[in-house]
Formats: sequence, structure tokens, C-alpha cells
Amino acid sequence: MDDLCIRLWHWADAPQAYRDMSIHGGDEDWVMYCPVVLRGTGGPVGLWPVTDSDEDSYVDGYGHVDRYDLPNGDLVVIFAHA
Repeated sequence: MDDLCIRLWHWADAPQAYRDMSIHGGDEDWVMYCPVVLRGTGGPVGLWPVTDSDEDSYVDGYGHVDRYDLPNGDLVVIFAHA
């Protein structure tokens, strides 16, 4: 993927490999891919609560957030409503 692009998919349109990472049982809403160069303070300020933490939890304004580190340092985030 483009190394300078954060991608966001509606759950039904996300790549199957990313959907397979989910531990939620049907409560998923969105999937986000973030390249390593845009993680944390390298990316948009509004996404810092999502990209700059290593804790899977509820994040105000985002819902339940599960983060998955890929071997190359990129990040996949699954957002769920329950």
C-alpha cells in the first residue's frame, strides 16, 4: 500500500486479511490501515488517540479500538460499537 496514506474501510469493504484479525463477534464498524511513518505524532492530530497508544480499549469518540501491529511496523485498527 501507499506508505503515506491512511486508509479507512467500512467493515464490509475491508480486506479479508484485516477482517480476520477481529476478536469481535459482529460488532465491527470500520477498519483502518496506518503505515508506520504516520503512526503516533507523525500522522493527523485527530488520530493520535488511536495511533499513538498500544492499549486496546474504549476511546471516546471512536468506540472500541483494537490495534494490530503488522511485522513491518504498520498498524491495523478495528473499530467496533460494542
